[in-house]
Amino acid sequence: MKTYKQLKLYVILFITVSALFVSCLADEGNYDYKDINEVEFGGIDPKYTIYRFEDLSITPELNFTIDSNETEGRYNYEWYILANGSSKLISTERNLSAQVTAVPGLHDIFYVVKDTETEIEWQYNFDIEIITSTYEGWLVLNDTNEGPKLDMISEISNTENLVLFDILAGSDLNLEGDAGFVNTYTPNFRQYAVYVSSSITGTTRVDADTWEWTPGLHLRTEFLSEQPDNMEATAIHQLQAGSGQAFCIVDNNIYYTDPTSRILYNNPVNKTEVGVTFEASNYVATNGKVIYDNTNKKFQYLSGSAPNYNSYDMPAPLPWDKKFEWDNGDDLLYMETNDFNGNNASNFAIVKTPDAKYFVYTFRSTTQTGAYDLTNAPEIDQASLFAVSPAYGYIFYAVGGKVYQYNIFDNVNDLVIDKGAEEITLLKFNNFENDRFVPKYKTYQNMLIVGAYDGSEGALEFYDVPSANNDITLNARYEGFGKIKSVDYRERF
Repeated sequence: MKTYKQLKLYVILFITVSALFVSCLADEGNYDYKDINEVEFGGIDPKYTIYRFEDLSITPELNFTIDSNETEGRYNYEWYILANGSSKLISTERNLSAQVTAVPGLHDIFYVVKDTETEIEWQYNFDIEIITSTYEGWLVLNDTNEGPKLDMISEISNTENLVLFDILAGSDLNLEGDAGFVNTYTPNFRQYAVYVSSSITGTTRVDADTWEWTPGLHLRTEFLSEQPDNMEATAIHQLQAGSGQAFCIVDNNIYYTDPTSRILYNNPVNKTEVGVTFEASNYVATNGKVIYDNTNKKFQYLSGSAPNYNSYDMPAPLPWDKKFEWDNGDDLLYMETNDFNGNNASNFAIVKTPDAKYFVYTFRSTTQTGAYDLTNAPEIDQASLFAVSPAYGYIFYAVGGKVYQYNIFDNVNDLVIDKGAEEITLLKFNNFENDRFVPKYKTYQNMLIVGAYDGSEGALEFYDVPSANNDITLNARYEGFGKIKSVDYRERF
């Protein structure tokens, strides 16, 4: 029960609050409200594309809602570029004219206008894509009289290609010995890698944007244990597009890495459960992590918790599914995984059996899907290079200056290229990480790539491969190379 004093206090508080409220109502409209000066930006495109080290010039249109004359000295201007997580001031002038030195890629630019009297800032941002003449295109590793050279067929636009020779000339990397391979893939989500290898220099990364090199980029630095300075891999196999997981093969041993999980190359994985190692083939079928045991002449698959993989015998197929023997003493001539029947869905292995017959084995992971006799294919016993069409599953093989196409499903074999005395030095279809998202990559992936050498000069050719056993057709040819040994595409996405 409230007392008289409490009631009196409540009444006083009510009267006070009511008086304040009425006072506020009575005072409404007694203040002067002023519009602040605003800036409307114009004359700036939403995106600019420019070559690195060129000048970017922009003359913006600034419309001030109050100070229409843009009083001199009242405003400050700043242009910032945001690249790789850091912001850099590139100009303090009203109109931009500045050299662009940021690394190639898609970045943001911020234009900030500040009223020094009111301390109010206005900001406008837009995109800039910085490219180089080596921004995207085909990397071509070849042997020359001066040693291995890395050249490039640069795609400087969707309609124009430019052949650039010796793109490592400005770096500190000097390739020596015999050319090995060039390989590109994404070892983690923030980095794109280009590896290049030669017999004396060994295997190393180079900066995928500037082509600069330091000893810290050598493959040996990616191993947990100490390795030789000129450590040379014979192949690097990425397990799947967009994944940092990869195998590299050194001296017939297979090593595993996963940079996203901070797993470095360490112990060989071509070993049994009890730790017995064997000589591994240079090939890996990434669908199912299938490898080949050259010592015991049989297919194996890798299993276990990364990075502690072991090698196991392939599971025996059911009698009605059996197409071939996993361990019948074959010599493995070639093996790859491609997009035939889906994204990285099919494995192809070309073998020579102990009784001198030739077969193509097809399988998904460890499940057999077919065995096709190549024994009667023309000159198959002299084949030096192989490739498999990811679109149609056709087998291509090179003999001297000739290339044959074999449709294993129709048992049809055709001579599709004959260069006479020239030597075919490269035969491949290029796998792309982003062929599902970039239409031109899908087109490129289905092209047959041929390197030819006439004894003094090499040429690189791209062929369209149609369906239904129709003739392949030359799409593009580039000349002026040495003896081409390896080709890969530097993607952008």
